[in-house]
Amino acid sequence: MEDNDELKSGHALNMNTRIAEVSSSILSIPKMYDVIVTGAGPAGAFLAGQLARAGLLVLLVEKCKFPRHKICGCCLGAGALFMLATAGADKFLAEFKRRSLDFLVCHVGQKQLTVPIPSARSLSRENFDSSLVLWGCESGVIFLPETNARVASIETNRVVVELIHNGSTPLVVSAKVFVAADGIGGTSLSGLSRFNFETAVHSRIGMGCIINAPNSKHKANSIQMYYHPYGYLGSVLLEDDRLNLAASVDVQFIRRQGTAAAMQEIADYCSADLPDLASAHWRGTAALTRRRKVVWGDRIFVTGDSAGYVEPFTGEGMTSALASAQLVAPLVIQAAVHDWQPALGKEWQRIYNRFVRNNQMTCRVTTAILHRPALTLAAANVLSLCPDLGRTVAGFINRSYCARSR
Repeated sequence: MEDNDELKSGHALNMNTRIAEVSSSILSIPKMYDVIVTGAGPAGAFLAGQLARAGLLVLLVEKCKFPRHKICGCCLGAGALFMLATAGADKFLAEFKRRSLDFLVCHVGQKQLTVPIPSARSLSRENFDSSLVLWGCESGVIFLPETNARVASIETNRVVVELIHNGSTPLVVSAKVFVAADGIGGTSLSGLSRFNFETAVHSRIGMGCIINAPNSKHKANSIQMYYHPYGYLGSVLLEDDRLNLAASVDVQFIRRQGTAAAMQEIADYCSADLPDLASAHWRGTAALTRRRKVVWGDRIFVTGDSAGYVEPFTGEGMTSALASAQLVAPLVIQAAVHDWQPALGKEWQRIYNRFVRNNQMTCRVTTAILHRPALTLAAANVLSLCPDLGRTVAGFINRSYCARSR
């Protein structure tokens, strides 16, 4: 078994070339923009593309080299697919063999429960995020990878941003509006105490890896979830037959066991038919369940995981990120075209609280159950008697995001 951080397929090598072709040099970019977006994940790239298509000059800044792997379940739910198709942002996704995901198979010890889920697809984050970036660049986005962005100051008519490319001397640029979409570990707003994160007590951390598993018995049309009293591990087969693994685990469990041993213990607890996990290269995240008190400031909007994050299960995280980008886009456009008004920020806070945070409530409830072994076993027993209940909940989440983002 070999950890496979680099993309190997012909499609992937082609994506590397195409991303290199659309990436800009920090030495040649303009110094003033309508909007600067930091973070080229689903929220940032999707938002940047929408803004560019509205005629704005947009700079999309990403700290990593593209394409890049992210710790994620790599699941696109029905809501996410609907939003991408409606915006025309699925143009490049059609190039990849997205696997259909029809079932969520939950393993609680030796108990197994299969729950049908609405139309979903699996696709590696390397290819998904890169496809959104290509769509944005085709729409006019200026893309600057391997660069850290940090808000340096906020002036009367602009936000001043420092860009540091690969540790070089900072370059100062400006924008009428700044959007932070740089995830739960983002630092673009680190100098502004207003935007400090609140982290849930006993929040778990995320772990993930992608491995080659040519002889895997993983069912291609399913998400497999393995529950353990100290965490859970999900697996899904990607478009190139690699196996994507993502977990949510207690910090103390990882410290006691070590990452690889902890992941293997979860698999063994459920008698999971998975490749040996001990030699895989695991990556971790910051605390998963966290949020910011406010999602706006003078000429600043916060969206996607950078605004707040809860543990997702069947693609809700990606759907939430895309929905938040689609919901904030009209307000960003108005702020850039007609100048900033505090009422725009207040409106975003209201929309975010009403639609995004409310739709995340199901994930919060599920998280609370999964953190308690007795409740998890009870829930598994209920769902085994009423399997349609799981389908109803999953369908409700996706329909809610679709309705809110129309």
